[in-house]
Amino acid sequence: MLSCFLFLLVGSLSSLTQASHLGVGNAANEGCQCHVYSSSTEIFLEGIPQRFESNTTLNVTIRIESDVEFNEDNHAGGFRLEYIGEGTIALLNETTTQFLDGYLTHTANGSKSRSWQFEWNTPENNSTSVQFKIFANAVNGNNQPTGDEWSSLSVTVPGVSSNEDFNSNTSQEIEIFDLALLAFGLLLLGYLLWTSFRSN
Repeated sequence: MLSCFLFLLVGSLSSLTQASHLGVGNAANEGCQCHVYSSSTEIFLEGIPQRFESNTTLNVTIRIESDVEFNEDNHAGGFRLEYIGEGTIALLNETTTQFLDGYLTHTANGSKSRSWQFEWNTPENNSTSVQFKIFANAVNGNNQPTGDEWSSLSVTVPGVSSNEDFNSNTSQEIEIFDLALLAFGLLLLGYLLWTSFRSN
């Protein structure tokens, strides 16, 4: 029983170590959990309209502003963008951005920056809406999770004929259940170790 639990616990802990200067795909589904969330790290999505016209090509920039010191000679940041809806997004610079697991993210070279560009080809149907979901991390270049800060941004852009409104919001996006499960696992592990020690 103890060995089974330890296996489950290690699996839970491994899901919390997700950052990579090589880019982030499915690993960021619950945020950059090996780093610290901070509302002082802000994400900006620049170049998008309040409402899109159909069949339009736009150059869009993701930019991070943070109190974390920027190190020009080392890793400075990273991001992952999920695009939801019709239309497409495309690379503008393959040396700084890439697609990984269906998400747009940074490359190793792109991790030395805090801004990235991509191309957005808007949907043919301008009565619909699209959503951009972004996780971004500002790092200090010490190759450790300490001192780094991440945040998230969700932006919904409606078409000119849509009944929806433009919406932009930032949230921590951490699964409370996962964190509670991990805390319970640590407590249970402590109890099992304590009872095992008493019985010997």
